[in-house]
Amino acid sequence: APEERAQLLLHLAAVARARGAAGVALAETALDEALTLAASPAFDRLRAEALYEQAMIDTAHGRAARAQDRLAGALHAAPVAAHELRARIEWQLGQALRAQGERARAIAAWRRAVDHLQRIRYDIPLEYAAGRSSFRDTLEPLYLGLADLLLQESAEHGTDTSRQALLREARAAVKNALKAAQESEDEADLLVPLTPYTPKRAWRTASGNRSPFALSYGDRPVDQPWWSVSGSFGLRSPSQDS
Repeated sequence: APEERAQLLLHLAAVARARGAAGVALAETALDEALTLAASPAFDRLRAEALYEQAMIDTAHGRAARAQDRLAGALHAAPVAAHELRARIEWQLGQALRAQGERARAIAAWRRAVDHLQRIRYDIPLEYAAGRSSFRDTLEPLYLGLADLLLQESAEHGTDTSRQALLREARAAVKNALKAAQESEDEADLLVPLTPYTPKRAWRTASGNRSPFALSYGDRPVDQPWWSVSGSFGLRSPSQDS
C-alpha cells in the first residue's frame, strides 16, 4: 500500500541520514519517492514528515532558503493535532530564523513549539540512567532556548513595560523547565545549572551579544535539538498524535 511504502521510505531516509555524508543521496532519493506516494490529502502527516526530513538535510548543507520553504510546507501539511510533529517543525523553523537574525519571528516560532510541547508533555516517555532522566536531552533545551531568546530581546527593548513582559515570559519558561525536571525525578544536583534563573534571582543583562542565560548555562548548548539525542521524544508513530 502507498502509505506503508511511504512509511518505510521515511524510515530508510532516517537511517541513511544518520550515516552522515555517505547516506545523504540515498536519504534524498527515499524522501522524494515518499513525497510522491504521500501526494493524497489523506497522507498529510507523511508528507509533512518527508518535508521536515528534507529541510533537515537542507539545513545541514547550508541551503537555508530551501529549508525554510520546506518547513513552511511541512507546517501547512501537518495535522493540527499532530503536536509532536508541529513542535519539531516550529523549533527547526525558529532556529533557522534566529540564524538569519530574525529574532522576533524566531521567538514566535519557538513559542508555538513550546505550546505544542506543553500539550503532550505528559505523553513523552522518559528514560533513566545513572540517576538522570532523559529530560535534560528532550524537554529542557526547548524551554531554555525560548528563555534565552526572550532575554536577548528584553535587553534591546526600549520600554520598561516591554522588558518586564519579556522577562516574565522568560522566567515562566525556566519555571516550566524546572517543573518538568522535578516531575521526572532527576537528582537534585542536576537542577543546579537552572537555579540561578528562577524568579527569585536577579536577571541582569550581560555585555556583548549573548544573554546572561547563554553565557552562564554551560551544561550544553541550549538549542541542541531533542531529536538529535532521543529521536523526537520517542513519539514517531504517524498515528500517535494525529
